[in-house]
Amino acid sequence: MNNLGNKVIYQIYPKSFYDSNNDGIGDLRGIIEKLDYIKKLNVDFIWFNPFFVSPQNDNGYDIADYKKVDPRFGTMSDFEELVAKLKAINVNVMLDMVLNHCSTEHEWFKKALAGDKKYQKFFYLRKGKDGQLPNNWQSKFGGPAWSKFGDTDYYYLHLYDPTQADLDWHNPEVRAALIDVVNFWRNKGVHGFRFDVINVTGKDTILVNSTDPVQEKSLYTDTPVVQQYLKELNAKSFGQDPESVTVGEMSSTTIENSIVYTRPEDHELSMVFTFHHLKVDYKNGEKWSKMPFDFKKLKDIMLAGKLESKAYAPYGDGKIYLAPLNTSPTGLIYNKALFEEKGWEVPETWDEFFALGDVAKEDGRALITFPGIYPTYCENFLNTSIADAAGMDALNDIFDYKEGSFSNDKVMQVLKNIEKIKTGGYLMDGSTGLNHTQSQSEMMLGKALFIPNGTWIENEMKDAPRENEENFEFALLPGLKLNADDPDFVSTSIEQLSIPKNAKNPEAAKEFIRFIYTDDSVRLFGEKAQGMIAVKGATDLVKEYFTPGMNNMFSVLSDESVTTYSPAYQTPPANAKFNKNMIYENGLLPVLNGEMDAEAWAAFTEKGFASLREDLASENK
Repeated sequence: MNNLGNKVIYQIYPKSFYDSNNDGIGDLRGIIEKLDYIKKLNVDFIWFNPFFVSPQNDNGYDIADYKKVDPRFGTMSDFEELVAKLKAINVNVMLDMVLNHCSTEHEWFKKALAGDKKYQKFFYLRKGKDGQLPNNWQSKFGGPAWSKFGDTDYYYLHLYDPTQADLDWHNPEVRAALIDVVNFWRNKGVHGFRFDVINVTGKDTILVNSTDPVQEKSLYTDTPVVQQYLKELNAKSFGQDPESVTVGEMSSTTIENSIVYTRPEDHELSMVFTFHHLKVDYKNGEKWSKMPFDFKKLKDIMLAGKLESKAYAPYGDGKIYLAPLNTSPTGLIYNKALFEEKGWEVPETWDEFFALGDVAKEDGRALITFPGIYPTYCENFLNTSIADAAGMDALNDIFDYKEGSFSNDKVMQVLKNIEKIKTGGYLMDGSTGLNHTQSQSEMMLGKALFIPNGTWIENEMKDAPRENEENFEFALLPGLKLNADDPDFVSTSIEQLSIPKNAKNPEAAKEFIRFIYTDDSVRLFGEKAQGMIAVKGATDLVKEYFTPGMNNMFSVLSDESVTTYSPAYQTPPANAKFNKNMIYENGLLPVLNGEMDAEAWAAFTEKGFASLREDLASENK
């Protein structure tokens, strides 16, 4: 399917969705009755968990008849009506196909038990060895993976429940029968399939003993033949439908294998999903164990300085309410390749900055530009320079609108240097009239050396022209110091995670958050989103997925001499007379366009802060 990334798939568990006949079980007619609700969701597909005939020993994933609707859920006519009415509101159907195994109540298994040689070859039947089971494999549901096959000397393999006999995909007749199942439902108007545990279908013909539980999975998981099976299934069924969407549920797979299964040119699956996030708290690798949520351990892996911010503890009560997701360093962006070509040193201090500005003028360049239409881009550069000069306490005073925030001598020195950017002629002409992409383009064309921005600039401007197409490399300067031995800080933009107080499943939410901070998740986020999760060591985990420029900009996070912080202000009341964005963040514009000097701007901002304090005091009465 084209534009798959823009499609939304909604899951419905028929058994619990809506009960139309008051028998205590959800059903297909119940789904039909809720079509108005489904229409409002504006989804593209509905994934239905199994509603086929089943003894329900595994909630319908033990299928006794792949081509019949279980009477407890309705009839085939109900299903056909549901498909037609969903189509009328532009919603497609995705069915859950459990093709690795079938119920021992299935006709195939019953015929095998009755002695039918054809159907005995549908399953893994093996004799025991010296009074022992055929091998030492364990069921994923606990206990041995083998059960007695009737009154014979044979055992049948079941990687899951004993009532779910594994099908032998080596047998072409098995594959043909399962392909027929998929095509049966395609002929009913189904365009999507979710294939349950499909990557364990590649078990060998010789089932050897395992040496340990981890090694055991490799004997039947993600074996090369699975790819052949998927290609065949694709070619003979859903691959004939250009609108098909397929999902492979992959037991114990890897990200690398997931990529292999979903390469469009290989004609296997559209996508996969796994359960890595469920495994992060296995105690000693034991699936059925439960470990308490270790919040301290979670805090310990976060980037230093993150959780101290009001961005995560917004109420001033010492409690952390939000968890960091991704982080992006911000500061002054420049072209590292240009500096290397010219032999220019990257400035650390304001004095070095302005000295470089004089050199830039002689080279026909401005020192800095900024988006005057969106001056908030200057904020983090200003904040970091204040933190470098006066410390985080001084910056936190500003975040709290504290009286006298700008009377600090070092803070005023930083503001006077901001003023000098304008009065000293270091600002690129016309900057105050530019938007963010225009100013970024000017910097990339070499008209200015620096621009206040963040690590997102490279992806945002990836197709934009630049001064030297063959030799251009982004880098980031967090802030400027008054003195070379001042401490180093870097401002980081943030996104957060939270679990609502009344969440229906907070424990599952905790497990998901725990997964977010795993190495696999960090790598995946780096590869797919070109971003970085806010944990220690992330820069090393994602560097292979980043360009040199991206690695330059993010490298500041791995510098132990640099303290990260996330700017966050005390939240003003909704009816506040002053908007802090106007008096502080956007307020730098009057300085940079020459309307105010540093002292006047500080006095104006102090006045605004006083008003905000009054509003906050009034709110707290």
